[in-house]
Amino acid sequence: MDSRQSVSRLPQESQKCTIRRAAGESVPNVAWALLPVSDPTARSGRSIVIITLAACLTTRSRRQLKNSFSGLFVFFVANLDFLLSTEGKPLDLSSPRKTLSIDEYFTGVRSGDTAVLARALTLVESSNPQHQLEAEELLTQLMPFTGKAIRVGITGTPGAGKSTFIEALGLQLVRAGHRVAVLAIDPSSGITGGSILGDKTRMPNLAAEPSAYIRPTASSGTLGGAARCTRESMLVCEAAGYDIVLIETVGVGQSESYVSHMTDCLVALVSPAAGDELQGIKRGLLEVVDLLVVNKADGELRTACEVAARQYRNALETITGSHAQHESKVYTASALENEGVDKVWTAVEQHYNRMQANGTLTTRRQNQNRHWLWAIVEERLRQSIYTHPAVKAIRPQLEQEVLTGAISVESAARRILDAYDLGCEL
Repeated sequence: MDSRQSVSRLPQESQKCTIRRAAGESVPNVAWALLPVSDPTARSGRSIVIITLAACLTTRSRRQLKNSFSGLFVFFVANLDFLLSTEGKPLDLSSPRKTLSIDEYFTGVRSGDTAVLARALTLVESSNPQHQLEAEELLTQLMPFTGKAIRVGITGTPGAGKSTFIEALGLQLVRAGHRVAVLAIDPSSGITGGSILGDKTRMPNLAAEPSAYIRPTASSGTLGGAARCTRESMLVCEAAGYDIVLIETVGVGQSESYVSHMTDCLVALVSPAAGDELQGIKRGLLEVVDLLVVNKADGELRTACEVAARQYRNALETITGSHAQHESKVYTASALENEGVDKVWTAVEQHYNRMQANGTLTTRRQNQNRHWLWAIVEERLRQSIYTHPAVKAIRPQLEQEVLTGAISVESAARRILDAYDLGCEL
């Protein structure tokens, strides 16, 4: 019997099945759609999901729906080992996952194995000192195979349509024969430190493409909203054979400048609210971006987008004093209707080819490497100071004295550095 037949017979059996809560209470009509694990039709996770959805969709009342969800929760908890099994054979959850060697990481990444690629990116992002050493060794081996991709940063304020634009652009590139990696930076909570990491759900069509790889990463409070190891993740993706890397930033304040230090072209998406948006936009953004796209140019907003684009061109002319140089920097597009996206990519390619021809691409990337050299030194030094035993011993007291005003911030900083034994003068 296939899963469709199973679903069709469920309502007739609903009065015969019950499920027991942890306390022993009988809950009728809750799990009538959940076949016993021993049933042949429940031998795959897919069958269970189909049957589960059918149970929820065929409920007739709010009470039945509530009971259904309660039953589903009990069922999944009770059969967790089965749900995580392969071909009906439960996995041994007590055995740890195999640790990969550097050579296995290297081989997997170079062969395009997405499972190994995901683990390699996790290794690169880890703050564990041992993992950092392994990541450094892996990156050293992968370096000869990097640098051949077009690196594009895409930034913009929330609601500008970044995810929709990236999906539309990514689908075009994949269908043109490219392999596209998307590194999507999600903002981390300042309170809990958590992040939703829901970029794959916002780009479902692109996520389903075999030639596309989407990696959501938490910003972890990093300045500018870019993740700490985004650049290293980009290099790993390049070594895995992705010839185009798109980096989506959080779009808050200094993220544009941060991402410009790791990409060949920075594209800023703005909304069509021309007047208000233009007043709030920073001069630094207009100076650092390579292309500016007024998104959502469809329907009633089409005219507003044209007006906004004209105002941005005027703003660029005022800043740079060269209208001809920046005429092509501002575009209108509709990611939803897939209009103008191809023109934006043509402009990106022209920008990349022009830099490649005149040698500025090499210079730009060399300057970026120098910037990241000292950025990593500063980060590792800060981490070393913060975790140093002598600093940890005096940190709570110094912080309290700073909070109460008993000591100045400068004096507290000097005492921390003295404890770290830097021997430097502030």
